[in-house]
Amino acid sequence: MPLTEIARVAMNFHELLFWSWYRFICIEYIIIIWLGKKKNQDRGFH
Repeated sequence: MPLTEIARVAMNFHELLFWSWYRFICIEYIIIIWLGKKKNQDRGFH
């Protein structure tokens, strides 16, 4: 495997890692906001 090929594969791997991590953070953020809103609504009804 030539060095350029290794570098390209490494870059793709890093991009995949970055995007999966980014997506994970986004999902966590959405869940936290959604749960926070739900809790606030529940508190408002009581």
